[in-house]
Amino acid sequence: MVTPEYFRTFGIPIVKGRSFTEQDVAGGLPVAIVNATFAKKYLSNVDPLTQIVVVQQLRLGILGPPIEWHIVGVYPDVHNGGVRREDFPEINVPLWQSPLPLIRITVRTGGDPASMATSIAAAVRSVDSDLPLDQVRTMNQVVDESLAGERFSTVLFASFAGVALLLAAIGIYGVMSFAVAQRTHEIGLRMALGPARGKCFGWCCRKGCYSR
Repeated sequence: MVTPEYFRTFGIPIVKGRSFTEQDVAGGLPVAIVNATFAKKYLSNVDPLTQIVVVQQLRLGILGPPIEWHIVGVYPDVHNGGVRREDFPEINVPLWQSPLPLIRITVRTGGDPASMATSIAAAVRSVDSDLPLDQVRTMNQVVDESLAGERFSTVLFASFAGVALLLAAIGIYGVMSFAVAQRTHEIGLRMALGPARGKCFGWCCRKGCYSR
């Protein structure tokens, strides 16, 4: 459920047909706009603008009777389900023809979006002082929140990998240290019982290595 300015605000082009207008109000012809995945999956062999979809009307959060919605436009796929999610069929209808008890306001600005929070709150209070305004966020914050789970998983797995690497290094060091400790007496005995210093033996003598 969106208003006529939804697509222009988010910079979503209408690739076929038209967008919603101020004439798409309650009591008028029920209209809908679908995304490219919807048109490809369900209307691949026909012109989407000549089709009608039957969907229950949602009024103030309560399902109503099935309504015949006339498709008037098609827009390209957008990541409404999350940055990493694959595209899925979507259908949008005018808010005035299917009102909701809870709505979201989106504002597009050329300046710092975070600085607009106060102005937006003042504009909402000027319409109705009893309307609550909650969870004011920029689009960057929305994207960051959608990726928070993936980032946590990445940090968690990286931590496990670091711990595993540390344990492997400690294990290798322990094995090598134990092996050296086991051969300490053997090395000492070989040094004590081996040839006297100054004698030449093995390949060194054959190469002409002579001691004084």
